[in-house]
Amino acid sequence: MSESKPTRNSIPSIDDSLANVGASSARGGAWAVAAEGIDFVLRIVAIAVLARMLIPEHFGLISMVTAITAVAERFKDAGLSIATVQSKEITHDQISVLFWVNVVFSGFLAAIVAGLAYPIVTFYGDERLRDITWAIALSFLFGGATVQHHALLRRTMQFRLIALIQLGASLGSIVIAVAIALLGGEYWALVAREVSRSVLLFVGSWLCMPWRPGRPKRGTNVRPMLGFGWHMMLTNIIFYVSFSLDHVLVGRMFGATALGFYRQGYNLVTAPAVQIGYPAGLVGEPALARLRERPQDYRLYLHKLLTILSFISMPSLFFVVVYADALVAIALGPGWDEATNIFRVLGLAFFMQPTANMAGCVMISCGLGRRTVALSLLNAVTLVSMFLLCSRFGPEGIAFAHAATFFVLLWPKLVLSTRGTPATPGLFVSAVWRPLVCTLGAGAAMAGFREVVPIERPSLELLAGVAGGLVVYLGLWAIDARGRTQLRGMVADLKSLRASRSPAG
Repeated sequence: MSESKPTRNSIPSIDDSLANVGASSARGGAWAVAAEGIDFVLRIVAIAVLARMLIPEHFGLISMVTAITAVAERFKDAGLSIATVQSKEITHDQISVLFWVNVVFSGFLAAIVAGLAYPIVTFYGDERLRDITWAIALSFLFGGATVQHHALLRRTMQFRLIALIQLGASLGSIVIAVAIALLGGEYWALVAREVSRSVLLFVGSWLCMPWRPGRPKRGTNVRPMLGFGWHMMLTNIIFYVSFSLDHVLVGRMFGATALGFYRQGYNLVTAPAVQIGYPAGLVGEPALARLRERPQDYRLYLHKLLTILSFISMPSLFFVVVYADALVAIALGPGWDEATNIFRVLGLAFFMQPTANMAGCVMISCGLGRRTVALSLLNAVTLVSMFLLCSRFGPEGIAFAHAATFFVLLWPKLVLSTRGTPATPGLFVSAVWRPLVCTLGAGAAMAGFREVVPIERPSLELLAGVAGGLVVYLGLWAIDARGRTQLRGMVADLKSLRASRSPAG
């Protein structure tokens, strides 16, 4: 039996049987993948349209602010959404306390961000950044009031509603941005997109989740949740501070135009990485948390999830490495050639990222909050050191720092993140090696094809690359019996998912 939906004052119990976890997460994964696919198309369309209506400097101005405010963005959640999702049992009073903690904290952050406006102006030397910062500060007020409603939707595996909310917010914010750009709003179109998306997510979450917070009460025993949330928040802060430093360095050292090129190249890579990796984390965290007391079931579920994720993400993201120039030409249009090398280098850094990030899901599902903090510190120190070392080589050097950090820390982080959990490094290797080998083989074939058969039109070149690369990739999978068995298993999973869907999703 699947979970019942919560009402205004009740939180449902969770059915953690393997059959229910598998069915719910499979349906949820299908909704999440479909939604992220559509959202990815919307983002690419938005990038393509806005890049032709605005100039690189406008994108650089927004990045100068968001590179700094992204740190505060990690605070508004306070890690409490994961605490709500992960908890085996939770009460209305407990979630009410968590809700008001999120609201008060996000209001405090909005004030801090607004107060950063003048330091940001002084740092970059551009008066336009003051009003941009004040406008973006508004989004924190809406974000904090959305956290627990979104967490309850995840907890009850209402992934269809989550998908519809996110798609509606993305589409609505893009329409608003394009309208303002058409009216001559210049960089304010990008500001409006940032703020309106938070507002639309707030409205959608409250409409779709009937639960409403009560007054905060004492004696609700939320301290363990707050402790776990603190570790998650600290992890997010460390992660985003280190990952935002590249934008700060490019803007400071090379100017707004260079940052505009870097930002768009970065977005073109991270957009598919997020679109593919997000559904896995969305359904994987609650599912693994339910199975953590049954190690065998945990390992079976994780192995299947890793295999499917690697099968999709690795060839998709490695494709951008081979066809970076054609993708930039189509997505961004004329005048954006300088983003190509950045795009290609970042593709090397991120093509394995969605799969590697599942090590974080393992730690979260097992409640290892302190360990996530320690590993995020290790990653931050290494990444910042690489940034400083490689910045002398320009924006491309800073992009290379991402790739160097990922591959240097990949094995140590995998070993440390799985210690004391049902997962093992060997489980990751057994699930990942075949997709990796087939991806590299297909990538080499695509690169060779480009050299032998040059095609002048980027759209035709991409079409030929996708078709040929897919044939080679699947052919390499099917070389031996084990690969063919895995392919048949994934097809069977898709068929069973389609057959098991109910009209309600």
